[in-house]
Amino acid sequence: TVDSNEMYVNAPPALGVVTCSPSNGTQLLTEFTLTQSGWQDDDTPLHYRFASLLLNDTDSQATYQLPATVDVNDPNHQLLGPWSVSHTMRTKLRSGDPLFIIGWVGDSH
Repeated sequence: TVDSNEMYVNAPPALGVVTCSPSNGTQLLTEFTLTQSGWQDDDTPLHYRFASLLLNDTDSQATYQLPATVDVNDPNHQLLGPWSVSHTMRTKLRSGDPLFIIGWVGDSH
């Protein structure tokens, strides 16, 4: 006797990018538009979230590994709002050089 089970594997959204416009500005004064686009997934609606990450002086830009999550206890990590169905947000950013903008996207499963 052979038993078989079908299993559904939910692949994550793929092929998306995060953009920031303008690409530079004045801390806490310039309003930036953050956008996630190009994500492909069969399970909609998609949900989006943004964060900023400031590198420490001791971190090397060439070798720094971006984290999979934001550590809310780390003062260099800052969530920029809750999960949302909107792929765009407008925000004023804190100072930092380099300051990375991170985007996450999740599907409806």
